[in-house]
Amino acid sequence: MANEVEIEIKILKEGDEIIGLWENRILIRHKDGDAEFFILSIDENGYPRLSNKTWKITKGDGEIHIKRKVENKNKGSKGGNPPKVITF
Repeated sequence: MANEVEIEIKILKEGDEIIGLWENRILIRHKDGDAEFFILSIDENGYPRLSNKTWKITKGDGEIHIKRKVENKNKGSKGGNPPKVITF
């Protein structure tokens, strides 16, 4: 069929492995042992898109840390400290 397409999602780095795959989430274990959820959505054309937010799972004591990714200085960025959330 001429309408078929192949979609390739390039998010693995050397030593990474997929340990979970759900409807719109991919869980990857990194070489260092940390894991990261990548979230997929479908755009208006029916193509998958990766969210610019990921959920990284690391060693810790039940804390959640949220930090803003640093943007390129040429693009400009609105300042302020990102929120820090700690839960138990």
